[in-house]
Amino acid sequence: MDPQRLKQAYEQLKETSERLTILDDKLSFRVRNRGGSSSRGNIDQMEDRLRDVAAYVLELRDIIEGLCTSVDGLFLGIASRPAAAAPPAPRAPETPIA
Repeated sequence: MDPQRLKQAYEQLKETSERLTILDDKLSFRVRNRGGSSSRGNIDQMEDRLRDVAAYVLELRDIIEGLCTSVDGLFLGIASRPAAAAPPAPRAPETPIA
């Protein structure tokens, strides 16, 4: 496998992990169920929560697409590496000519 391609895939996976952490810090507290009777709100609060969930899902989709691209690149690198040369076929034993 091409070491450069492996390094690029690793960097993309690391970037994806960082993006997931940022997404978690930024939006997950808004999406989690708050529990109790306060989970019911007025229409404006429900619309705000719906927007938060929509933003979370869209950003998560982008991150997952990037992750899939990274993994595809990694597997393409593995699949495209040159195959090892086949060992030479064994030779038939020579018979003396009489």
